[in-house]
Amino acid sequence: MPIPISYAVLAKKLADARSWAINVTEGNRCALVVGTALGIQPRKALGETTFRDLPNSHLAMPKQPFLDKFYVKAGQLRDGIAARHGAPDVEGAGRAVFPRLANRRGVAYLEDCWVTPTDDTMNTIRTIGWGMADDPRGDLPRPTPQATGDHIDLFDGTWLEIYRGKGTPDDLTYCGSLIKASAKVCFWETPP
Repeated sequence: MPIPISYAVLAKKLADARSWAINVTEGNRCALVVGTALGIQPRKALGETTFRDLPNSHLAMPKQPFLDKFYVKAGQLRDGIAARHGAPDVEGAGRAVFPRLANRRGVAYLEDCWVTPTDDTMNTIRTIGWGMADDPRGDLPRPTPQATGDHIDLFDGTWLEIYRGKGTPDDLTYCGSLIKASAKVCFWETPP
């Protein structure tokens, strides 16, 4: 079911949230900023993790109640979006759904799409069939069969916002590779 907020409004709210959350290094900053842009807060009654729950809970503001307004986990934000806006418009394995996302705007959740620092130390061999066409610069996170890192972001049919301005406008290597490498993609469309 589509999200009834225009992509332009979400992109502006996302840019604002990214500007003040730039130094967040714990949890999934992507969940924090996308949740903020969407105006969706964690459901503590369901046990969803917030920034207040983190052990280091930002020492300058330890355990402040407002930290309960921010998601830590992209997968939990995905569930929050589904609870508020219904099932995704597109769902499936990354390689299978990638062609269906062309020229569509919305929120994209990517499950198991990148190697976390914990994954990286546990996996010395990284293989999944990536070639130069997928990553000509060699600077993308490398998925492995054990990749556990999730990501949530806005996708405008060409770019994930995290990669906007990297490469050239017609270069889908950044966004396309991350989406294709995802074990599961959930995509909610938005109006332009």
